[in-house]
Amino acid sequence: MNISKDKIEHMAHLAKINLLPEEKEKFFKEFSQILDFIEKLQEADTSKIEPFASGEIAGVSREDSAIPKSDELIRKLINNVPEKEENLVKTKKIF
Repeated sequence: MNISKDKIEHMAHLAKINLLPEEKEKFFKEFSQILDFIEKLQEADTSKIEPFASGEIAGVSREDSAIPKSDELIRKLINNVPEKEENLVKTKKIF
C-alpha cells in the first residue's frame, strides 16, 4: 500500500496538528512501514481459522457480587486515603 505525503498533510490537518517538514517525513516513513506490514498480514492464510467474537463465547462472564472484607483491612485502606469521612473515601465531584 502506498501513502502519499499529501495524505500525511491531510491527516495532520484533520487532527489539527502542525507538522514540521522533518516530522512529515518521519510520519510518511512510519505510516508506509505500518501499511506494508498490514499488506503482509492480508496474505496470511486464515481459511482454517474460525471467526471469533467476544459476544459469542459462553461462560466468560460471572455474577457481580461483593466479597466481604475484614474490618481490619477496611480500616487499613481507609487510613491510606488522603480524604475521608467516617468509612467513606472522599473524591472530587464528577458532575
